Parts: sequence; structure tokens; C-alpha cells
Amino acid sequence: MIHVNQYRIEVVVNQEKLKEVENLVYLKYKEKKFCSNRFEVHHSFMKKNKITLGIYEEDELCATLTLVFDLPEKLLPSEHLYLDELTSMRNQGHKIVEITKLSSKTGKEEALYLLFILSFLFTQKVLYTDMVAIIEPRHLLYYKSKFNFNTIGQEKLDFKAENAKSLLIHLDVVNIVK
Repeated sequence: MIHVNQYRIEVVVNQEKLKEVENLVYLKYKEKKFCSNRFEVHHSFMKKNKITLGIYEEDELCATLTLVFDLPEKLLPSEHLYLDELTSMRNQGHKIVEITKLSSKTGKEEALYLLFILSFLFTQKVLYTDMVAIIEPRHLLYYKSKFNFNTIGQEKLDFKAENAKSLLIHLDVVNIVK
């Protein structure tokens, strides 16, 4: 558990808090028309190669994201769209972490920003070299300006997100502070 300003950041492991995270993600994704089925969200939280972080103000969940670690025989969530790009990175020796299930309550975007910063540091500490995420193309400027993400591949329609326009972004976490 880490305290930053008025927030408490923790790895979400107990079932009650996982349900709360799952509910926030489902409601936000449904609102954005990324999914219409709660099972899709629930299933993604059952994977073993991931860590879910929650940031709380007192006992209120403000934001969450999940880090999915690239392991042999464990697919990254973006592989259904960007298999060639990820395979190329792996072949070049990159160790990849994918950021997924990003959600924040309205007005709590600062909390999500803090989770990103912590995620970069954590990824470096566990000796992974790169982070990727699928985003809506209209958010690209935000990720480029705030965190220095770059695009990989072309914009695609994501059938797993109700055919939303999607773009794979990349960050070299080894050199982020240089």
C-alpha cells in the first residue's frame, strides 16, 4: 500500500474490492459502448498474469487499471488486433506489459494519472522494458503529451470492444526518466 497526497494506492486482491473494480470498469466501458456484456469484463479479471491496482480516497474507489504481463502461453489482451506488432517487439527482446481496464470516476482523472506513474515505476522494477495499451485514437494526444507514448501499427476496429476505433500505443519504460 502506498499513500500519495490524499490517495491510497493498493494492489486489489480481495473479492469484495475486485467486484468494486469490475463494476467501475463495466459501467465505464458500457457507457463508452466498449462492451455490453458484464461477463467479458469479469473474465478479464480472472487471468493469472495480471495485477490490478486501485486508488482510493478514504474508502472510495477513484480509479483503477490492470497490468497484464507478457508470459509464454499467456496472451496479451491486444494480441487479437496487434499480434504482428507484439511478435516483432518480442523478437527484438522486449519484455512487454499491457495496461488495460483503465477507468476512473468522473472528476478523479488525477487519480488515474498517479496510477500511471506508479505503473511505470513498477514495470521498471520487475524488469519489463515496454508498456503497451489499446486506446481510442482521439486520446492519442493526451498519452503522447503526458507520458510520451508513441503509436505502433495502424488504427483498427476492435471487435472485442463493440467495433470501437482502436490504436496500439507504446512506451519504452527503460528510458522514460532519461
